[in-house]
Amino acid sequence: SLVASAGGVSVLLLWLTDENPLTPSESVVSSFEVLQSSSGVEFALLSSGEDSFTVDEQAAAYATFTATDGEETIGVAVIGGWTCESTGRSFALTVTGSEQESVSTSFFELVNAFGCEA
Repeated sequence: SLVASAGGVSVLLLWLTDENPLTPSESVVSSFEVLQSSSGVEFALLSSGEDSFTVDEQAAAYATFTATDGEETIGVAVIGGWTCESTGRSFALTVTGSEQESVSTSFFELVNAFGCEA
């Protein structure tokens, strides 16, 4: 795993090398469980998808979550999952923060720069 924070955004990258790697959707669900248990904040699903989302030409899945306190948004998370066929590793990237735009921008910059090469 790798954890980093900068500019009000936190990043958690988890990976697993296994004979039977997790599917992209399984990676998202597993990372969401880590987010829920480690943050102490109750996140709710805002949107999700798998169609035409790839990371380094690998099929991927993602989900966006929000946490609110009444009418106020107190947290935003985007989680993406994918498997690199060349290495057999499954990945889950979680980006969190308080502002949707900075979280989404950071998430897509990271996945667009990701490479599966070993």
